Amino acid sequence: MAKPQLQLHVVKVRLARPDKAGHDPAAVGTRVWLDVPTGAVRDFQFQEFIVNSSGSLDTVGSSKVASIDRSVTYWSLWTAPGKTLSLPAKFDPDNLDVVPGFGRPLLALLNKTDELILPNSRKVILREFNLSGLDATNPKVSTIKLNRDKATAFYTELHIELDFQLQPKPKGQSDLFVFEGSNGRHLHDIKFLKNPTKAPVVELPLTQTPFTPPAAELAKTVVVIWVRDFINTGVEGQAYHPHRLLPGVQVVTSLIPTNPPNFSVVILSAKGTFASGSAAAAQGPEVFAHELGHVLWADAGGGREMYDDKNNNLTAKNKTTYQDRINSLFIDHMGLDIPPQNVKSFLEARDHHHLSNNVMNAFPANTSAAPTALTFEQVGLFRLAPELRWPGE
Repeated sequence: MAKPQLQLHVVKVRLARPDKAGHDPAAVGTRVWLDVPTGAVRDFQFQEFIVNSSGSLDTVGSSKVASIDRSVTYWSLWTAPGKTLSLPAKFDPDNLDVVPGFGRPLLALLNKTDELILPNSRKVILREFNLSGLDATNPKVSTIKLNRDKATAFYTELHIELDFQLQPKPKGQSDLFVFEGSNGRHLHDIKFLKNPTKAPVVELPLTQTPFTPPAAELAKTVVVIWVRDFINTGVEGQAYHPHRLLPGVQVVTSLIPTNPPNFSVVILSAKGTFASGSAAAAQGPEVFAHELGHVLWADAGGGREMYDDKNNNLTAKNKTTYQDRINSLFIDHMGLDIPPQNVKSFLEARDHHHLSNNVMNAFPANTSAAPTALTFEQVGLFRLAPELRWPGE
């Protein structure tokens, strides 16, 4: 059966604003590459277009196309008038290629009035607290700057700006470390660093000032806590995020065992580095990029384990709601042309990625490949994270 067509002469090309909700007309001469739908979700077939004087699209080159299959979204790249991009002959869906001058392809939205909204930069606020007792600017004593710099470069390829906002250390707040013992993984006062098995558990008052972000910035903020070290844990960071798709269901973790906040939190070792595992991993984007990825991947990053909920952690009603919303996320928002029963096949088994080169691999420092990859699903999901939305969207 022939699919509904999008007539290119009726499309109005718009460019999302980089600093607030809304969009403006794309400049005449803007070059646009769209992945023209073929029915094969993992097969990218980009075609080049140019914005004409009417604000619609003309094809570039000898192939004159009047229409393409209609879709909710289109994978896209674009560049300003007078400039161009050099695309690879074939894109890898398991490591979506970085195109020099743009970054990784991003989803453009086609709205109900046939306006094609090209993607633009998005910002997430990182409200940082250095509770490590180490100098964040001195690479000889901490990897905080390394993690910031590499995460910034990594997320720039997704047109995501990391807005680091370092906060003063709260009055009376001790520096902390993480230790995993017989009673689980917990935060502890640094004065017990040499005898962690005797250390009382510390829970940060994340729902109180100054940890809680200002109300006007709450939705776009991730709180980042740097601690001295993660000991006996096998990891160098841990992320927390509230349920996106089940906002009434409370989430707790070992580091936030009670009174969880309604915003995302990343707790990181100030000594954390992927480079500890292998020479190849030294080229990775580091621990902070990985843990922030958990926040942006969010509920879908819980994988089939959460989708199936075999242990009935969600209850039957919430499980059905969750599955419906995950299906909608992939079909109605990412625009995958698949039936709902196939969505599950696009999820990972659990909360990490199985590919060794993926930034969300469970052991990125211990693989033979630099963990720099993102799949096309991850790119789409990361960019849909609520922390990237502007107020009013």
